Amino acid sequence: MNLSAVLILGSDASKEISDIAFESGHTPVIRESMGSVLQDLRTDKFAAIAVDIQHTSADLLEFILNVRDINEEIRVFVVSKMPKQIASRIPQAFPNVFFATKKDLGNKLKPSLLPFREARNTGNVSGEMKQQGNTSHDSNGFSHGGGQLGKSQTTQNRL
Repeated sequence: MNLSAVLILGSDASKEISDIAFESGHTPVIRESMGSVLQDLRTDKFAAIAVDIQHTSADLLEFILNVRDINEEIRVFVVSKMPKQIASRIPQAFPNVFFATKKDLGNKLKPSLLPFREARNTGNVSGEMKQQGNTSHDSNGFSHGGGQLGKSQTTQNRL
């Protein structure tokens, strides 16, 4: 694989997300299980990961924790009809997790937006973070999670 590929956790019904990735200049790679995505992530490099919430039964927080253990810098785009509601359940401790509708995904996958954090220690993505309720938005308009995650929950979800 090369860094222009986007790994998609979903199903054959995720064709629309696959098409969006392709139209944004990426090679889409669809996997139906969390295990398959994680295995691919261990052996290959990808530009980003897209999670089709509607077409996967994977536990999102567990998936994000596993991805972070393998590659803490890869961007994970969670695609949902209601991205703000999903974002409010994910801790801000994951600055590389973004939430979008299918309509907005194409703009977020543009190659010029994919290089990860410039301000590595702050978690900012190419600019300042703006706080709106429980969800942060960076200068590129990406939504970041705003939920809380205690230490015991982290340990429990990783097991």
